[in-house]
Order: sequence, then structure tokens, then C-alpha cells
Amino acid sequence: MTIPVLNYLKLTNFKFLLYLFLFSFFVANVQAQQVVSPDGKLTVNLAVNNGTPTYSVSYKGKLFLAPSPIGLKTNIGDFSTGLALKENQVQNKIDETYEVPNIKQSKVHYIANETVFSFTKDNKTVIDITFRVSNNDVGFKYKVYPQKSTVAAVVQEEASGFLFPAGTTSFLSAQSKAMVGWERTMPSYEIPYVVDAPVGDNGKGEGYTFPCLFKLKNNGWVLISETGVDSYYCASRLIG
Repeated sequence: MTIPVLNYLKLTNFKFLLYLFLFSFFVANVQAQQVVSPDGKLTVNLAVNNGTPTYSVSYKGKLFLAPSPIGLKTNIGDFSTGLALKENQVQNKIDETYEVPNIKQSKVHYIANETVFSFTKDNKTVIDITFRVSNNDVGFKYKVYPQKSTVAAVVQEEASGFLFPAGTTSFLSAQSKAMVGWERTMPSYEIPYVVDAPVGDNGKGEGYTFPCLFKLKNNGWVLISETGVDSYYCASRLIG
């Protein structure tokens, strides 16, 4: 299967909780609710409707992700509803070069635009949602602020969602129930992928194993996965 680079989006969710991030940044006169790739073709729009944040993704003016939920529910607060977006968002330009010897292109030059969206609840800053948008991928992460004397947050549920346009088909590996199968090793990565199936028709009620690939008719492809998750956060699966 050949996936054209310019028709390929990779949505990654990189999460860090209760850490301080040091960025070299500057304040830019950009739309507070939009992040655009360096080449101007890939766009993320962020909106807050009645306190509920959503985001959407477009490529060359075509909708790849319809307005989808975003946020976290934790033991120190529900940060998926009742939020207000702060003004004066901060944008950062990313320009990095790194090498990985065991991939097809060992030297990578990564250029992206980044915006940190800060949200308040009950007049207190509670969460940042940071979006990075390069020419062919989108990533977002969360930062939760400590509340009162709490020094750690327990994430009870992610509101992070991905709503696709009608007619999208999927290439997914469904997860099985835990502690079943050979030597009770399930869920494992041995469940085959179901190819080009209608969205929602190939699940077994236990979600899907990352990465998850979707085809948007003749418009292109979307690959959803997670990255940058350290030992402070669990591995995830796609529920739907």
C-alpha cells in the first residue's frame, strides 16, 4: 500500500502532567483559535462551545477531522467542560534536526508551528492544550496545573476524540478481552487488521490497538497513534 506523503496526516497525542515546560517562544499576532502548518496547507481550528472545547483538522481546505472533543477528566477536576479559553495565546516555531539510525530516513528535519492554548475554570488556570502542526502531521499534549495542595493528578478519562467525515473506512486491529487466549496473554498484537471496513463495523467492544489507519475516500489518509508517553502515563487504545 502506498500512502502519498502530502495526503497523510498523523495525529499524535503526547501527554505530560504536572511538569513545567521551558520553551523559547514569542507572542505572535495569530488567530487565537487556529494553528497553521509552515506551508499553510494543514490547519487546526480550536473552538469552545458553551465551555466545551473541540478541534478540527483540514488539509488544503478539505475537512479531515470534524469538530472533535478534547480534554481530560481527573481526580482534581473535569477539564473537558466548563472551560474558558484565555486570550493572548503563545506561539512557538519549532525547527529541529535529529538522527535515528534504524528508520528509512535516518536524518530528520522537523519544522512545525506550535500554539499553547490555556484554559481557565472558575477563574483559575487549570489546563494547557498544546498543538504542534507541521506540513504533514498534527500533535497535541496536555499540561494540568496543580490545584490547592494536590501535587499529582490521576487521569480518570480522556475526552480526546476523532470524528471523521461520512464515508471514511478503517484499517484497524481490534483488541480482545484481557487475560484470555494462549497462556492468557491477550490482548496482544496478534489480532489481524480488518481492511477497508466501514467505521464502527469491525470492533469487539474492547477498542483498537494503535496505530489506527483511516481512509477518507479519495481525499487522503489519517493515521492516529500516541507518542512521547513516559512512565508516568499509561499506554492507550482507541475506543469507539
